[in-house]
Amino acid sequence: MARRALICAPLLPEYDREGGSRRLFDFVEFLSEAGWSVTFATRNGSNGERYIDLLQQRGVETYTTFGSPFERALSVGQFSIAILAFWYIAEECLPRIRRLSPHTRIMVDSIDLHFLRNARRALYTSGEGSAPGSLDATYGSEMVRELNVYAAADGVLAVSAKEATLIDDLAGGPGLSYVVPDCEEIE
Repeated sequence: MARRALICAPLLPEYDREGGSRRLFDFVEFLSEAGWSVTFATRNGSNGERYIDLLQQRGVETYTTFGSPFERALSVGQFSIAILAFWYIAEECLPRIRRLSPHTRIMVDSIDLHFLRNARRALYTSGEGSAPGSLDATYGSEMVRELNVYAAADGVLAVSAKEATLIDDLAGGPGLSYVVPDCEEIE
């Protein structure tokens, strides 16, 4: 059976605008070069024609919403693996993939740990009406949702060993997370 990969993200891989998109574009290129058939789906593909063209030139099937055409692709795609960028995209897509393509292995690419970034922001800066050093119920709810998504996945990709260890400690035990650092081209 052909190896097929699905990558889902909030936006198209705008590799020339920000690091998370560069990381996703690197995944597309790596998988394509390794002989995988790659499909890319985004929640919001508006105004991204040049990125759509770039993906399609590489033979990447592209969906610009998570609507009906995307769901049809899930049900007939027989994907070997799905890489879901960010926990909140995984929260949205993971149940659909499990339902429509139950044999697909699901990896969540944390790109960065939102609960960690948000805790640092809350603990070291003061916000509207709150003193530095306090976490609120909204923070707690989001952290629980993020960790639940990681625990529901077959694996989690982290950019550092420190983040991978933290994910394993909080969401799944040893072996849930894998370190996949960013590919930075340094002059």
